[in-house]
Amino acid sequence: MDFWAGVPIFIVSKWLFELNTPWYVQFTGVTLSVGMLLSLFFIPINLKVAKTVAEIKCQSTLGRFIKIQLTFVVVFAFVFVIVCGVFILFASSK
Repeated sequence: MDFWAGVPIFIVSKWLFELNTPWYVQFTGVTLSVGMLLSLFFIPINLKVAKTVAEIKCQSTLGRFIKIQLTFVVVFAFVFVIVCGVFILFASSK
């Protein structure tokens, strides 16, 4: 788990820094890549949920899966931002 956690935080941020992108683009890119990698663990569960919901609502399974997966990516990115903010607050208070 420690190995892949460094990919979005260190490699993506370094790549975005080398492109001279603004800080908010770097921040968004890193947080979304963290959300993407964390949501990969839930793909099997999300597929089952998408299939069930799609059958109930008579919709496309792929469309439902994409919506569920994107929701997971955004939620995990938001949680990552909150956790980083808490760490920064505690580190700056000492």
